[in-house]
Amino acid sequence: MQQQPTHSDHELVTTIDLHFKGLREHVAAFLVRSPEGPVLIECGPALCLPALEQGLDALGLSLTDIKRLFLTHIHLDHAGATGACTRAGATAYVHPRGAPHLVDPSRLMSSASRVFGEELDQHLGWLESSPENQIVAVEDGEVIQIGDMSFTAIETLGHASHHHAWLMTYEGERHVFSGDTAGMRLPGTSFVTLPLVAPELDPVKWQESIKRVGDLQADRLWLTHFGPVDDQEAFLRDASALLHTECALLRSLLDEATGLTAEEVMTQYRSWHLELAQQHQIDPDLLHTYCSDIHYESNIAGATRWLHRAGS
Repeated sequence: MQQQPTHSDHELVTTIDLHFKGLREHVAAFLVRSPEGPVLIECGPALCLPALEQGLDALGLSLTDIKRLFLTHIHLDHAGATGACTRAGATAYVHPRGAPHLVDPSRLMSSASRVFGEELDQHLGWLESSPENQIVAVEDGEVIQIGDMSFTAIETLGHASHHHAWLMTYEGERHVFSGDTAGMRLPGTSFVTLPLVAPELDPVKWQESIKRVGDLQADRLWLTHFGPVDDQEAFLRDASALLHTECALLRSLLDEATGLTAEEVMTQYRSWHLELAQQHQIDPDLLHTYCSDIHYESNIAGATRWLHRAGS
């Protein structure tokens, strides 16, 4: 039986499940019903474009109906289908540091190819270039007005140096789409996981960004990985605590004085995460499914770059 690509979360917002890697509730795009037509927040990987189009079709829409696309950042699991969206007529709004790479993605894709290898072709796909006149660089605090609905760019660095959360306000409601700033969670749980990826991991700035998201006091928090959060205060508190603990652990494991091999670092890191998950009554199979080898490898690479920059 084919999985349903969408489910309705709110009268204004519908989560479109992009079934990344064939998994449910792994990567989302959000369809917002604005006063001037449908708006998309995030578009997912290029290889998930068919799932995005299927999700839109289930809502009686097509890609050409999307005239505005808001991106939290340009990592391929969030923005890989941007070229297809802009070529279909959408204008994309993005952090100024990310905008040039959507027009000319050659450097971004070269870097992604080195980092992800076969994963790039198997699950992510290649970002196509966008017309320059359909990419809008948005500064921190800048507001994009769509009728009575507004989208405010909230610069939230730490996971990436080109990251915005988007605060949507409409008829007294406040919704924040946090990208990767608030972390990720395993489906059906409130268990937080973090993408500590290279090359721009900065735990200090990330902690500031988590606080900034919390200070918005939105009515609802929306995670690209995945969906709406009911108790955002608790979730953000857990994300902040985990960021501190996980970075401290990786610092200790990667300290040259320990003499650990790369294989031993991976083994100890995974064992720590499994023990943490079991303390929260998380099924080990669920953890393994959503936190595969590449999750830990990417986090180790991110932490290594961060420690090198910090001189640790």
